Amino acid sequence: MDNKVSRSASILLCQLAAHGPSYRAELARKAKVSRTTTSTLVKELLAAKLVQETLNQDVHNSSEDLLPKANRTQSSENEKLKTKLRVTTNSGVIGSIVCLHGTVGTALARIDGSIISKRVFSAGAAFGPQLLLEQGSKMLYEQLEENNLELSKLIAIHLAVDTQCDEKTGEVLGGEASANWMGINPKQWVSNKFHVPVQIQNTARLQAFAEYLMGNGRGHNNVLYINVSYGVALGQVVDGQIMSGSHGGSGELGHLIYNWNGPRCSCGNNGCLQQYISIPALLKNAEAIAAGSEQPESFSELLALAHKNPEINELLSEAGRITGRALVNVAHLLDPDQIILGGEVASVGRVFTDPVTEELHSHTLPLIKSNLEVTSQDVAQNFEVLAISGIESMRRKAEFYPTVLKHLRLDESPVTLAAVSTLSQKAQNPH
Repeated sequence: MDNKVSRSASILLCQLAAHGPSYRAELARKAKVSRTTTSTLVKELLAAKLVQETLNQDVHNSSEDLLPKANRTQSSENEKLKTKLRVTTNSGVIGSIVCLHGTVGTALARIDGSIISKRVFSAGAAFGPQLLLEQGSKMLYEQLEENNLELSKLIAIHLAVDTQCDEKTGEVLGGEASANWMGINPKQWVSNKFHVPVQIQNTARLQAFAEYLMGNGRGHNNVLYINVSYGVALGQVVDGQIMSGSHGGSGELGHLIYNWNGPRCSCGNNGCLQQYISIPALLKNAEAIAAGSEQPESFSELLALAHKNPEINELLSEAGRITGRALVNVAHLLDPDQIILGGEVASVGRVFTDPVTEELHSHTLPLIKSNLEVTSQDVAQNFEVLAISGIESMRRKAEFYPTVLKHLRLDESPVTLAAVSTLSQKAQNPH
């Protein structure tokens, strides 16, 4: 796609994508150019059909549908009748695919993060990783088609998977713990399917980001999200950025060693935390408590049994205490201002969450404790929110705006790249 616009117009387009629909005066102020210059550059972009004018009342970001009404952007009646500029789909679109426990969510958005379409498909745990990737790709293709968008409009995709893999290469490196994904390189698979760059992220890290953006983490600067389910994982968001480590491998809380002499873990070590608090561990421990036909075969059966068997109920409380002890160490290392408890195990309620909070408040140092809030998840299991969060995560990467310029075959000179290099930090935030 060849778009004959100047270097300055290319930079202004990226400014508009970073900040979202804007009045001309706003755009001039943010771009630090005169209104006259802004008008000239806007004419270029309008002629190239990369931006369009629209009434403020027609500007709609679907991510705000997922926020409480009090948190949505409010406009006066006069403001609704004013004209804003926004990017068009001619500037490109971006996609998001989220895979987790037999469910896949997808979203399609403009480069300013405004959502065009979102979908969720759930088939259950028997629906394996390969089928999830195929289903997610099929959904994204259908969303493009339904919105009359050619595949050539797609710039990049954010992909979240529930396994440990190298975010640079996409290679799955979790050992036996990632057995379901063995033989699949999800990043490469999706990239080959759509022929666009793919940014890959662990789903737990994305869940942390979703809570930060649109859940109980709103308003906090250093958020930890803990997912206790069939495995145990952690995600950290600091000042709006996911802390994923050098290769995407941070946050493997389940493989923190709780007892070096403990039971063997699928990773090859002994005494990993998930051998004590995950769903498989709880079911195994329940076998020694429940008698005969009452032995639970699923987590839902274990919860039903907990209502009438105090020992099973205590099993959940002990899992909470162990989780809390592990998080004391994590809190001392990372000094979060909020810890969010999530996943199926944390969802059982206070029988699990109260012991976690008690351990944290009893054993963390005063400086950590005085600034620490512990709460439960809000949106981490909402696949529409997760898919939208994937869009926002990708837009905050430093390489996003250079990718936009390359896709549109706009100016990629060092001067232009330097001008757009910091825009990922200013990307429109649903806060």
